[in-house]
Amino acid sequence: LLNEALSDFVKRVAIKKEMSQEIVEGASGRMLPYGSFGLGVHGRDSDIDLCCLVPEYVTDNDFFSDFYIEISQRDD
Repeated sequence: LLNEALSDFVKRVAIKKEMSQEIVEGASGRMLPYGSFGLGVHGRDSDIDLCCLVPEYVTDNDFFSDFYIEISQRDD
């Protein structure tokens, strides 16, 4: 669900920044787990470390303001 939400977000950012149709159609992002969760050695109380891979036109500000708001409002 998070990968899908991230890819949808990246497409919306591309549209908002008036990128070409080709870029919008190919826009996506991916979350990769690492640390104990990524290695499969996590426990019940462990956190999940994620690395988000997005195109360079998605800024820190886009991610930490807009994406946070979007995922906090999802019903999935």
